[in-house]
Amino acid sequence: MPFTVKSIFTPRFSLLMVSLSTLVVVGLNLVVFFATDIVFIYSPQYNATIASLKFTNFYHQFETQFSDGVKILRILLTFLPFFVLIFSSGITMYFLRTSSSLIRKAKHTKISTSGLSTKEKQVVKMLLVILGLFIGNLFPRILFYVVQFSLPEFYFGKRLNNVFNLTFSGILVLDFVNHTSNLFVFLTMSTNFRVKFIELFPFSRRLF
Repeated sequence: MPFTVKSIFTPRFSLLMVSLSTLVVVGLNLVVFFATDIVFIYSPQYNATIASLKFTNFYHQFETQFSDGVKILRILLTFLPFFVLIFSSGITMYFLRTSSSLIRKAKHTKISTSGLSTKEKQVVKMLLVILGLFIGNLFPRILFYVVQFSLPEFYFGKRLNNVFNLTFSGILVLDFVNHTSNLFVFLTMSTNFRVKFIELFPFSRRLF
């Protein structure tokens, strides 16, 4: 039986995985809501009352444990999607190779060295490109969290607050580039995706 993504990632399965991922991420970060309170203070700069964040008594009481726990949690949440992507990409390439071999044997044709058709090779290339982009985006984030864990002053409201905010802004820019680049990867490397995209957005036809 040929391998198809739709046979595994059904709408029900996809909804279940997205829901579980959301619950896990929100649940692991739930403790953060106990660290800060929203307070309203008068700002001479704006000559108005503004909303601000203030650390709670819970945070000051367990500051060391809380800070270390959050830093470790961020590192774990950074590595988790990396391993999931590696694992799922490996499974996809394995089944592509296996199904291709079965189909060619059924047709009594000669199997190539790679065991993959031209179309399947294109899928593997696209997966590798996406994986490379993800790793390129993830590596600076890992360094950011490792430095944050090893240097206590490299944190919000600490001595290196400005460097922390600047670096964190750079990480957000990399996230934006990573998420937007996937669209262009699919448009460049997937003919079916490009055709469907042009059908949905006919004005984009002149771009391709």
